[in-house]
Amino acid sequence: MASAQELLTAFIGLEMSSISSYILAGYRRDSLKSSESSLKYFLLDLSLRDFFFTGLHWYTEQRELQTWR
Repeated sequence: MASAQELLTAFIGLEMSSISSYILAGYRRDSLKSSESSLKYFLLDLSLRDFFFTGLHWYTEQRELQTWR
């Protein structure tokens, strides 16, 4: 992932690694703490994904504004 040339490639790499983390966090189905930690990790990743795409949108808009000048 350190050699990702595109932001989309980096995003897909992060998502693939986070899927395994969800599975490991919620592996013990009978444990309430395990289910809670899996859900918290998933919600944290959703919020970070939102920030990523918001920043990506802002970045592309700034580049478009610079090309218009």
